[in-house]
Amino acid sequence: MGVHIVKALSDAQIEEIVTLCCGAYVEPDGSMDIVMRCHTGYSYSCMRLYIRAMIRAAMLDGEIFVATDGDTFPAPIRSMSLCFAPGKGLFVTEQQKELGFNEFMDSVTPETRAWWDMLQKTVVEFMESLKLSSFFMDGYWVSLLATDHAYKNHGFGTSIMERIKLRAAEENWQVGLVTHTEKNRDWYLGLGFDVAGVRRMSCKPYGDTFPCIAFKPYPSRQ
Repeated sequence: MGVHIVKALSDAQIEEIVTLCCGAYVEPDGSMDIVMRCHTGYSYSCMRLYIRAMIRAAMLDGEIFVATDGDTFPAPIRSMSLCFAPGKGLFVTEQQKELGFNEFMDSVTPETRAWWDMLQKTVVEFMESLKLSSFFMDGYWVSLLATDHAYKNHGFGTSIMERIKLRAAEENWQVGLVTHTEKNRDWYLGLGFDVAGVRRMSCKPYGDTFPCIAFKPYPSRQ
């Protein structure tokens, strides 16, 4: 098993990761994960647009981690993550947005765009309540982490997170992340992260609510 930090991906590799991530956000019964439903308006085509835009934004301003069976890359990708260093961020510049995010937002319904507006306001208020608002741009943020369903519980995601922690330590950065399920919360707790707070997020009209679980900067400097 190997974890690789890659800056450039071919179109085929981008689509490989898009397919991996889309599969990770589909439940065993074939339904879309509730959080991704909200982000995309329960549109599978919009989900591909959204994930593709995230990858391209990370190619411009972030870092892409991929886990493979062996020590070489290119190779089939089993797990991946998108991270942004301090001073950077996902979809914070027009250059990033022009790489697919604007197209995505033009493709979703007005109800979904309204949900995005609500999400941004609520997250800002939530992080301010935790005194973490400045950490949005000061931390090393894990914006996306996904593992191929067929390779879950094989250590690929854990290997990526350990490499992310090592990468941050090399620069004396603190890692920041949020998650949206209790199962993921427990997994991150097992990796040494501590919960900073939880806020229930509305997901109407696609459901009731889901938890937004924010973690304290890792490692702690207190």
